[in-house]
Amino acid sequence: MKKVLLSKDYTLIVGIPGTGKTTTICTLVRILHACGFSVLLTSYTHSAVDNILLKLKRFKISFLRLGRAQKVHHDILPFTEESRRAEGIQTLEELEQLYSKEVAAFLRIM
Repeated sequence: MKKVLLSKDYTLIVGIPGTGKTTTICTLVRILHACGFSVLLTSYTHSAVDNILLKLKRFKISFLRLGRAQKVHHDILPFTEESRRAEGIQTLEELEQLYSKEVAAFLRIM
C-alpha cells in the first residue's frame, strides 16, 4: 500500500486469482478518494473492473463507468457514461462534471 501511495504516475497490480487484488485495489481507491485524488481503473476484462466497482458502490464512492453498457454488470449500469448522459446534460459545466468524477473505470482493449 505504501508503494502505491508514494507512486508518482501509476501502479500496476498483478497476481494470480485469489491473491486479494480486488480487495487491495478497492482499499487503495478508498484511501486515494479520501485524500482528494482522482483515480483511473483499467483492466483487460469487464468483470475485473465491475468487481472493484461493486465493492466501491457499497462505500458510496462516486464513479463513472466507461465502456459498452452491454458488457457492464447490471448493478453498475446507472454509473455508465451512457446512463449519465441520458440524464439530460444541458450545459458544458454539467458535461465537465460528468467526466471529472473522482474515480473513472474502463475496459482496456488489447
